[in-house]
Amino acid sequence: MQSFAVPFPTIATSLANAVKSRILRAVHRSPLFFSAATFVQISGVPLPSLSQHFQTMGVNTLPMAPSETTQLTQFLSQMDSEFARLVTQHPEKSEADLLLGLMTKTHLAALEQLQSTQEKSQALNALFTEQLGEAHAERFQNQHHNHARLVTQLWMLVLGFQGIDVSYAAEHAGSSARQFCPNDVIGPTQSPAEIIRRQFMQAYYHGQNSSQSQSGNSGISPYRWLQGIFRRWWR
Repeated sequence: MQSFAVPFPTIATSLANAVKSRILRAVHRSPLFFSAATFVQISGVPLPSLSQHFQTMGVNTLPMAPSETTQLTQFLSQMDSEFARLVTQHPEKSEADLLLGLMTKTHLAALEQLQSTQEKSQALNALFTEQLGEAHAERFQNQHHNHARLVTQLWMLVLGFQGIDVSYAAEHAGSSARQFCPNDVIGPTQSPAEIIRRQFMQAYYHGQNSSQSQSGNSGISPYRWLQGIFRRWWR
């Protein structure tokens, strides 16, 4: 009887396909089989939260006033669960893409909310100035203004960290700053709008610098290593 030698790579491929088929059947039985939560259970490596991602981007060293730091902590705490939900529901997408999408959506919603309350806010500010004087009127701030400014700053941080084109970032930094101060001039001035624009671009470059400093580090986190292996094999 004639025998045929089967190359080892062929055997390995057959085994891999068999395992993959079993996993696919398990996925049909349980849609969450390879969700983020299950990946944590299998690998034993916790998934980074939104807060951890921003810490990696250097948010803790981003220049902020004490009141802004408090607002930042509250915002990240609120968004952690939303980000975790997205990671669980979309295991086929990278966390970087999900983070960028979530922050872009939040940024646009914050600007829309700011725009809808801008006229009323300006009327109240004029009233406070007339009744209390400009110094006291400055104590009354539009909370939508503060929220939108923080969210835009964080969005710019993400753009810089992920290497989004600087011309795109600069364009949106200027257009966003105009939303806060419609009557101000953007350019080589010290107008409130220009100061806000510079703050946004500072966040962009801060994220860019954080990314560059980390790319020089040869160390790879266990989570990234396991995730990379899983994605390459799953393809």
